[in-house]
Amino acid sequence: MKKSFQYLPLFLIIVLIIFGACKKYAEGPSLSLLTKKERVTNDWVIDKYFVDDTDYTQAYHNVFSKSKLSINRDGSYQKETVSEKSTTVTKGKWHFGYKHYNLVFNEISITQNGNQKVANAEHSYEILKLKRVELWFRITTAGHRYTYYYKPE
Repeated sequence: MKKSFQYLPLFLIIVLIIFGACKKYAEGPSLSLLTKKERVTNDWVIDKYFVDDTDYTQAYHNVFSKSKLSINRDGSYQKETVSEKSTTVTKGKWHFGYKHYNLVFNEISITQNGNQKVANAEHSYEILKLKRVELWFRITTAGHRYTYYYKPE
């Protein structure tokens, strides 16, 4: 009996290393019972917004009185932003990118102040954290890193 327990500490260390290495996203979670699709589909609002390492959350909320991202289970999405001067609704399709490390949005249409135009743009965001109650992602463009911290509406 004593011999069977002598390997228990080694076994526990190996298990911890394996599960620690299984963390998909930089900020977690390490383990979830929900699928990635179940965690990402939600109505999200901006909680924090950073450009490079500077917090621009207050400036973002000063410009946009409403900013809602609806990610639907059927692969569609809608983003609505409302400012003092305009209301913009972007619609399109979404999917996970390479090995589910990225969230890819394919714009199909943009409606601004009632004027609709066809869109054909793709934006790929690196997922930093994907929980049912938190969605963090980042895009780097034009030499700047934009990080979005979303929470459920």
